[in-house]
Amino acid sequence: MSNSIQATTQANLPRYVRVAVNLPVRREFDYRLPPEWQALAAVGKRVDVPFGTQRLEGFVTEMPHEPQVSEVKDIFGVIDDQPLITPPLMLLTRWMAGYYRCAWGEVLVAVVPSGVRKNFAGKSVGFVGPGTLPEAELRRLCGRSPQRSRIVDAVSETEEPLTVADVARIARCSDATVHAAAKAKIISIRYEKAEDDPFADVIDEPRMDIELTAQQADALEKIGAQLSEGRFGVTLLHGVTGSGKTEVYLRAIEQCVAAGRQAIVLVPEISLTPQTVRRFKSRFARVAVLHSHLTDSQRHTQWRAVKDAQADVIIGARSALFAPTPNLGLIVVDEEHENSFKQEETPRYNARDVAVMRAKFENAVAVLGSATPSLESWNNALRGRYQLCSLPTRVAGRPMPPVLIVDMNAEQADPRRFKIISEKLEGMTRLALEKGEQVLLFLNRRGFSTFIHCTRCGYVLTCKYCDITLTYHRRQNVALCHYCNHEVPPPQECPDCGAKTVRFLGVGTEKVEAEVRKLFPSFSVERMDSDALRTRESYREVLDRFASGATKILVGTQMIAKGLDFPNVTVVGVIAADSSLNLPDFRSGERTFQLIAQVAGRTGRGPKGGMVVVQAYTPEHYSVVCGSRHDYEAFVKQETQHRRQLQYPPFGRLARLLLKGRDEKKTAAKAAALAAVLREHSAACGCSILGPVPCAISLIKGSFRFHIILKSAKPAGLHALLDRSEKELTSTAAVAVAVDIDPMSLL
Repeated sequence: MSNSIQATTQANLPRYVRVAVNLPVRREFDYRLPPEWQALAAVGKRVDVPFGTQRLEGFVTEMPHEPQVSEVKDIFGVIDDQPLITPPLMLLTRWMAGYYRCAWGEVLVAVVPSGVRKNFAGKSVGFVGPGTLPEAELRRLCGRSPQRSRIVDAVSETEEPLTVADVARIARCSDATVHAAAKAKIISIRYEKAEDDPFADVIDEPRMDIELTAQQADALEKIGAQLSEGRFGVTLLHGVTGSGKTEVYLRAIEQCVAAGRQAIVLVPEISLTPQTVRRFKSRFARVAVLHSHLTDSQRHTQWRAVKDAQADVIIGARSALFAPTPNLGLIVVDEEHENSFKQEETPRYNARDVAVMRAKFENAVAVLGSATPSLESWNNALRGRYQLCSLPTRVAGRPMPPVLIVDMNAEQADPRRFKIISEKLEGMTRLALEKGEQVLLFLNRRGFSTFIHCTRCGYVLTCKYCDITLTYHRRQNVALCHYCNHEVPPPQECPDCGAKTVRFLGVGTEKVEAEVRKLFPSFSVERMDSDALRTRESYREVLDRFASGATKILVGTQMIAKGLDFPNVTVVGVIAADSSLNLPDFRSGERTFQLIAQVAGRTGRGPKGGMVVVQAYTPEHYSVVCGSRHDYEAFVKQETQHRRQLQYPPFGRLARLLLKGRDEKKTAAKAAALAAVLREHSAACGCSILGPVPCAISLIKGSFRFHIILKSAKPAGLHALLDRSEKELTSTAAVAVAVDIDPMSLL
């Protein structure tokens, strides 16, 4: 190359980059590219940059010809060989940063798995085993540290292999603490190469020739028309449980893949992933899985397969939405109403809503499926924004299961015995088990007893760091806070008055399991909640045992409330169906209805039929009554009356400002000052302000919490008000301020 050509080429190379860093700063920063990095920099790659006195990683968002400021620093280097963010994802993350009011860099870091950012390809995984210390020395070291004692208990009590991360989660400590225990020879760690395909041993379901119902065929035709046209569209697929929504998804994805495009399938619970993968692997040869229970190495391998166009279907929970597909054609959000699609930390996005926006940016089709759609999606369908497809009946003409409501007030007439399982539910369970059938029992509370108090003086055992009662876990024999993991030994006498009148009240899944084992000692019982499922493989193993019939009764939390399909389940019991009605949240009625309808849908899926028993203390509430009748539209009619009067979603938009600080007075003062500024501008922006008030749970992890609710007819009003108050929204050393657009919880 001649000197003149080389000089021309060098002159055409970019000399500056605009960089988004992972800090809560809603702007990007310009840097100069030294000559040795000019040919390597690209939008979507990470660069190593100076930032004040720090050295940070940031994503290149733009390569301007000239910087926006006169003085710029040089980057230290380019980190990635290839861009980690595709152009469509650049557009999407830019929109997310603006809509959810956070830094672009915070969003970019969140959408790329840590295993990819750390380049964990082919890395080994540490598996934990017993240490080599003599027993006396082990007891001495563990006696000084509850964390070390829990680590040893976790290793000794679990037969299946535990990774370092598994042990840290079970023992409620950090990975560093586990490694320190290994260094002290309390445990041992052996390293093995990670299995790149986390579902390599999943046995595909045999493919069956299924004849679609008329409603399924109509829905598929309408979704297929959008796919064929290659244009953006959203379909709300409203189908009762067991109506065959998954078959519609599968056929639509087949059409998408046949056209050379990829599909993303989002499920609300990681526990649903094995069953979903099994079903999809029977139809598609190239399936990738992305979710948080994979190792970093597995996530890296799966992510890379997607980026290299080696996967046609990507399945996972919330974060799988950001899979770097080269040619996205379809996004399916199953159980679109689920709260788990909302992230409760920065960036506070709702995967359902972001899925719609990603489809819009990539001219793809979004399908939102549910038996109990969120009122927001239902309203969008009624207003013509979404195409509505209905599956009002179950496949094969199977009837919806009858639901019996049991008034637990009457069941508790005898004060000498507190009943967890009503006589009706006990009798129906016994009959089903004698016939070789299976039973699901649902309660959305972990632990054994949820309330420890003294009957003499009224003392209640609470967390000293959170405004919440401690839950007794019998297996670990600890009273545990479910918010900060603070634990204390369960008291034998009252810490306040010293009397031996401490009582353990309230019911969690552990107590339900114990009660069921007592009532039905001849039948196998398993529990499915985050306490019982100790490893990454536990989800699959428990479900496999239940599917095979080895387990007869499955007790669980929300993990068993949706998506599961076991034809031999003929009885479903909802232990405390209306417990969420007591929460100070305008969505409490909607959640209660959804819970009953979804859990009820787990039975009656086979030729044996099924029955649901709903235990409630407010059996007359419309959410309980409508849920027992499988009557979604009747529920919506009553629920929307309250929402419309108060201008709550879907008839208005909300933003929640959450303030947290160690000093209660300073936090309250900051909240009051912020509310005053908001009120100055609220009328001009068409907004109303509620608060500030302490949150329903006013103290978590030692921080006092206040919140302010903003209401407006349209999101533009909320953003206009927040723009005018931007300066006051800045966090300080004493008080952190978080903005939550479209909050799913007001607790």
